[in-house]
Amino acid sequence: SLNSSCYLLMVDSHDSSPLDRGTMGTTSVAASDETMCMIRTADGERLVTPLGPDLARVAVEHARPIREVTSYKQKRSFEGDYWSATLGCLVHHESGLEKRFAVEADFRREVVAYSWQPLIFSWPRGTPGRRDHVPDFFCRLASGDGLVVDVKSADHTEAAADQFALTRTACETVGWQYEVFSGWEPQRAFNMEHLCTYRRTRFVPDPSVRDAALTAFDGGASFNLGMRRLMREAALPEHEARMHLYNMMWHQQLTFDLEQPLRSSTIVTAESA
Repeated sequence: SLNSSCYLLMVDSHDSSPLDRGTMGTTSVAASDETMCMIRTADGERLVTPLGPDLARVAVEHARPIREVTSYKQKRSFEGDYWSATLGCLVHHESGLEKRFAVEADFRREVVAYSWQPLIFSWPRGTPGRRDHVPDFFCRLASGDGLVVDVKSADHTEAAADQFALTRTACETVGWQYEVFSGWEPQRAFNMEHLCTYRRTRFVPDPSVRDAALTAFDGGASFNLGMRRLMREAALPEHEARMHLYNMMWHQQLTFDLEQPLRSSTIVTAESA
């Protein structure tokens, strides 16, 4: 349990608070003399608490979005849902860059769970640069640590520097890591977008095929050579061998330099046993 300075606000489907309408109004939180954090838990309650190490024990990775997203005609943002192989469910996003981080989090082996916009920080009145802020993602790492992520294009990061500094300090107070994600370089983006299409379970190889693929690329081999070895050993047609190899690359059981084009001559290496 958290310390006695935190409290819960019940939320129901008829709640019409400013947060639910997609704005940043947090009157009950902002009135505090401390920096506060509000989280909508998986049970639908709002947890409001000062920052501190106790907050690190909250399962923010399973929290609901702190704000509702409204849709309307001619909305410019690239809004949608990404199916996460890590979570086995959909993750919302409001921009193409947010979708790219949803893919990035899904790809990172150290991320075991993540959630979209699950919390809001509110700084006391008078704080220089103060502005209530909803970070874009929270990730739970395999180490047990938390990672808070803001998504911002590179050409807008300088303007948001003060906000990022406040958020980083808030995360350090809790014991969370903090990151600003600004996307990928073009070649990595191409490779990630290609591989993520093979993330789904229907592309996962049987154990015998997986073992044959690991053997085919043991010590490193060109993609084409390793694929031919797999086709011969597992008696697979080329299209099946490819889809299994791409799935294993997505799960990083097979690795290559993501900053370089994936060609038939690209050196691919099997993960260590």
